[in-house]
Amino acid sequence: MKWVKRGFHKFVIDENGAVTIYAIIITLLLFVFNAVLIDFIRIMAAERDADQAAKAAIRSTMSSYNQDVKSYGLFGFEGGQEGANDIFQKVFEENLKQEEGDYFRFVDTAPVDGQVTTTVDDGKMLSNKNTIEYQILEDMKYKAPMEIGKSLIEGFLSVSDAVKEVSALTDIIADISKNAKKRDEKLEEVKNKLKAAAGNANDLETLIKGDANSSFPKVNNVKDIVAQIDEYLDIVVPLEGDEEGEEEEENADKQKKAKDFEKNVAALTEKMNMKAEAVRDDLKDALKLLEEAEGFNTKIIDKIAENRDQAEQDYANAIEASRGAANPVSGAPGSGDLANMREKITDFVMEESFFIDLKEKINQAITAAEGDNGLVPYIKNFESFTSSSRLKDASRSLLTTQSQNLSSRQTKTKGFVDEALAMIEGVETNRDEATKEEEEKAEDELDKAIDDLDKVINEAKAVMGDQTAYDELKALLSKYKGAIEASKSEFNKENPDDFAKDAMSIVDMIFKSIGDILINSRDKAYINEYILNHFKSHDFSKSGAEAGLLENNQVEYITYGLHSSGANYAAAMTELFAFRFAINLLDAFSKPGTLAGPYAWAFALSTAIIKTAEDMRTIQLGKPIRFFGKLRFQTSYRDYLRLFLFMHDEGSKIPRTMAVIEHSTKSDLTKLPTYISGEVTASVKLWFLPSVTGLLGKTAVLKGTVVNNRYYINEKVNYSY
Repeated sequence: MKWVKRGFHKFVIDENGAVTIYAIIITLLLFVFNAVLIDFIRIMAAERDADQAAKAAIRSTMSSYNQDVKSYGLFGFEGGQEGANDIFQKVFEENLKQEEGDYFRFVDTAPVDGQVTTTVDDGKMLSNKNTIEYQILEDMKYKAPMEIGKSLIEGFLSVSDAVKEVSALTDIIADISKNAKKRDEKLEEVKNKLKAAAGNANDLETLIKGDANSSFPKVNNVKDIVAQIDEYLDIVVPLEGDEEGEEEEENADKQKKAKDFEKNVAALTEKMNMKAEAVRDDLKDALKLLEEAEGFNTKIIDKIAENRDQAEQDYANAIEASRGAANPVSGAPGSGDLANMREKITDFVMEESFFIDLKEKINQAITAAEGDNGLVPYIKNFESFTSSSRLKDASRSLLTTQSQNLSSRQTKTKGFVDEALAMIEGVETNRDEATKEEEEKAEDELDKAIDDLDKVINEAKAVMGDQTAYDELKALLSKYKGAIEASKSEFNKENPDDFAKDAMSIVDMIFKSIGDILINSRDKAYINEYILNHFKSHDFSKSGAEAGLLENNQVEYITYGLHSSGANYAAAMTELFAFRFAINLLDAFSKPGTLAGPYAWAFALSTAIIKTAEDMRTIQLGKPIRFFGKLRFQTSYRDYLRLFLFMHDEGSKIPRTMAVIEHSTKSDLTKLPTYISGEVTASVKLWFLPSVTGLLGKTAVLKGTVVNNRYYINEKVNYSY
């Protein structure tokens, strides 16, 4: 046990040589620390090299974009998965390649064979709606605000306040004008019925009150019956003691005359009855028509009383956007310019008292004609009393009394009829001859303008020079899940009032869409500007088949999506016609000194239609037109396409845009990725203590792994356009 004590004393208690041992231990620890630190620094350098090489490789890979779609401001990798792998691996390896020669290499970072790959994200191809919209917005974020501010806020929207007012007025006036026409037509029918009743009453007056100037047995009126009744009675009721013989032949002649008298009396009373019933029926028809006319007048009153909430909602954002313009256009009309028309809109209304008074007068006439003791029943009684079976019981005095009673009843009935006729002939319907002539002029001018428009549309649709291209687009569109745009340009082409209302509804949609987009979602406005800036619209310098080529009507196709030559251009011209009419209608209303009431509406319609036809002819020459009145703002065909793009569904335009791009570039957007991920594995040789370095990896100090004497680095990089 002594050797144990000596050992314990020497190594634990005895201090001789302790410093040396301490120094050795410290030196060993320092060596380990420095060795690990050196490898750690080398690992950091290797990770940086691998990261930079991977980023350079992914950038180089994505620099191989499709040059054709680049002309549309879009980027998509060209080469597919295999091409991406080749470029990525080559560039990554080149960046880590060690130069040859005898020199000190602090790190020897090297790629691991088979572990340098890329992954193409199929969900982010250029055909993805969100992806292409993002690239479009990036392309347009500096161009679009300037274009929108110049063409929309400072131009089109400058009249939004006045257009709102015209929209509300048009909605009201179109309806009340239509009802006013129907009312006046009914009143004209009432007048005709009353004239017919008055004519029959006059004829009846002749039959009842005419002078007795006919000889027996002829009967022309009631007084003839009274005058000849005694002669008739002498024949049919002979006195006792009349002799026969040679008077028999004479008696037969008298009997024949008596029979003729009976027939003539029956014919007269039948005619009187027919005339009286005609008076009654005409009066009833007039009353029914008058009530219908009153109903139309009530509709006018109710329409005027309706609120204007819808117009306020449609134009609120457009007006707000226009007021935010930096340089508002001078000379733009406001709602105050239409005050005269607004105030005079009640001119369409007829006084309700007129209908009340006229109905009362007609009812009085009907009562006089068919009441319990009225003209018609009295004539029927007279007809029965003077029938062949009862006429022999009549007497001159009795017939005289009945004649007087008939006369008084006829006079009373005719008096009411004449008063009713005088009332309607003296009424002012607010649609005088000048107004009716202006309405006819508006209808004629609308027919001419529609004929001109139809000619342009039919000529455009007849051109089939580029139908193959449209057929190809139709096939492409199914791939991009597009759709044909539902037409918003249908309107009544027969009636100017209905046409005005339909045209204003199109304008309402345009201004509502513009306002909503500019206030709530300008991205859609930028997409519209992208379409206008990167695609061609109809070229008016071209004609025939060349004018219908797809390359000259790309914007129209993207807007409407119709798959036949000329059809999209025709749709644009139809909407342009309606829009220009609405603006010209506003201009007609806004002119100083414009008359008010029904005539003003008819005049404004005809004036707007004529001006619209002129505008359409100017547009077809490829020339700009003044947007509104004296407003110093010229507009071209493309400016109106900008408006129509706002009106049509965004979800359908994007697929059609992609279809046109593929058709033009022959580049399949479903095979052009915009997002690629790269994964690499590189390694670096460890100089010291790989096992210690491995332990650091397990503690999450290092991200890589150690295998044998090499440290393996994994890097992942992403890149998108």
